[in-house]
Amino acid sequence: MSFEARLKRDGEELWLHINVSPIDDTGDAATLLAIARDVSHTHRLEERVRQGQKLESLGTLAGGIAHDFNNIVTSVLANATLAETMLQNLGSGILDVVHDIRVAAERAAALNSSLLAYIGQAPAAFEILDLHASARETLAMLRPLVDPAVRLELSEAGDPPFVQADPSQLTQIMVNLITNGAEAVAQGGGQVQVETGVGHYPGGAGQAWLPSAPKTGRYAFIRVTDDGSGVPRSVLERIFDPFFSTKATGRGLGLSATLGIVKRHGGALCIDSEPGIGTRIDVILPIAERKPEKPLSSRPAPAATLVNTGVVLFCDDEKLIRQLAKRILEREGYEVVLAATGEEALEYLTANCQRYSVLVVDHSLPGIRGDKVAVRARELKPNLAIVKASGYRDVFDEKDVGSSVFLPKPFTRSALLDSLLAAMRAAPRTT
Repeated sequence: MSFEARLKRDGEELWLHINVSPIDDTGDAATLLAIARDVSHTHRLEERVRQGQKLESLGTLAGGIAHDFNNIVTSVLANATLAETMLQNLGSGILDVVHDIRVAAERAAALNSSLLAYIGQAPAAFEILDLHASARETLAMLRPLVDPAVRLELSEAGDPPFVQADPSQLTQIMVNLITNGAEAVAQGGGQVQVETGVGHYPGGAGQAWLPSAPKTGRYAFIRVTDDGSGVPRSVLERIFDPFFSTKATGRGLGLSATLGIVKRHGGALCIDSEPGIGTRIDVILPIAERKPEKPLSSRPAPAATLVNTGVVLFCDDEKLIRQLAKRILEREGYEVVLAATGEEALEYLTANCQRYSVLVVDHSLPGIRGDKVAVRARELKPNLAIVKASGYRDVFDEKDVGSSVFLPKPFTRSALLDSLLAAMRAAPRTT
């Protein structure tokens, strides 16, 4: 006979696989041999596989929702900014209403960014950053906002470590972790210590790594330590699940978005906590090999010296966005041709590629994807200005389409106009 039993030892869960067999069945009583084997490691591995499958399914679901939601928010946000422009000179009270619509749409866009961050697909513009300086700026911003009973302290270990990261997302990591630590100590008062530097990882028995333990080596780190109530080991890794909280109610996607951003940056999280003592979270990131240089910006600079003329081929599978783009661009003097699929856009370009000055194409098109459309468009007209629109920053690769410009979704009226002008300025020159 064999069976498995779950036991508790010093608060830690153990799984035993037990085999029982008779070794003497003579007489009235039998002698039994029981062999117990610790299979806790196997159970933990199986649980991690199940957790990974769950996160993968959630990521797929979140990605699909985020894509559709981005299109809806784009329509609301850009229409609101267009309406504000149209109403500015009328002095109408309706301008306040439109302003509120825009603000609500911006909040919806921020929520969607958190959803994308959770699955590691948030739009990002990477540059080389000084981790010490980023932490100083974040703490200066947070100090007036946290409970006065919480002491925020910053420690910088050694020379400034440089990392390749998106500035806003790096700030979001620190804000989420510091805020979480501040909430843990706020009621009784306490300290949240933030430290940045370079260290050797992994290390420390019993620590929980997410998404997995890194390869042994030196990493830049952000360490946030609080002396709050701590987290029971049984729920330690769950604090990064969406909407999970050790408080009375979940707060949203803050910590799960943090994990998504860390994965997006090629890093990992290390959690160590003891009830009644406090919690320490280390975020480790690869060390950048070079000093700060000019970043690749996802927000193209305006090119106001160019004239808003020419024919724009605008390709998006969402009807609301096509209509919106036509409304915005025609008011600025452009002629606009709309395409709902990549195949339709290529038909227009093949028939008369010289007619078009700019191609604006969404990446996630049914059939032929936007990047393939862009490549073929450049073959047909080498000096064509190209704007690639998407809610995912990873899809943008200048090597694929030459001197193109990225337009992150959701976009506003001004962002769309600026991207067109910047693309015309960046387009290859023909001789």
